[in-house]
Amino acid sequence: MSPLLLTASQVAQLLGARPYEVVRLIESGELPAGKVGQRWAVSPSQVEALAERVAPSVSLVAWGQP
Repeated sequence: MSPLLLTASQVAQLLGARPYEVVRLIESGELPAGKVGQRWAVSPSQVEALAERVAPSVSLVAWGQP
C-alpha cells in the first residue's frame, strides 16, 4: 500500500535529489504540497506529475509497484 502523503525527504529519495532541492521545488510552486505540523506533505500523484514534466521518459517505480 502506498502512503497517502510523502515528506520532502521521501520525495528526495524517490527523485534522487536532496531534501533541500525538494523544498525549493515546493516553495517555488513547481511541486504542490502542504504543511502537516512543521513538515511538508506531498501527494505521490504530484511527485509522479513532476517527474513526468521534468523527465517524461523516466518512470518512477516506488513501493514495489511498476
